[in-house]
Amino acid sequence: LQTWLAVQAATGNAGRIQELSEQVDTSDASVGVAQIEYPDVSNCTLMLQSCDTLGGEFVTNAAFTQGATAACVVYLNRAAPVGASDRLSRYLRWKILGDEATNWKTTFQMTLVLK
Repeated sequence: LQTWLAVQAATGNAGRIQELSEQVDTSDASVGVAQIEYPDVSNCTLMLQSCDTLGGEFVTNAAFTQGATAACVVYLNRAAPVGASDRLSRYLRWKILGDEATNWKTTFQMTLVLK
């Protein structure tokens, strides 16, 4: 989903979303496991999001903020109800929601296995 990436922004920047062309199409899978490593999250929220239609409304599957934990595994299943946080929707992406009132930064990696 994303090799190691470091992103930072100055005050006034609301965040960043993974490019449309880089979002993952999971249409051939029924389950997925995402491993997210985030050793540095400062003044922002890192999210794994999914959606059933390209360019549609995304649901947040998991969100990570500044804290002691620096890694997480997220299990996704296509059979979960629409809108559920553990639902494997067709498209997956990452999103960073920055605190516009201050500088923010994050470094992370997301690995995805689909079956």
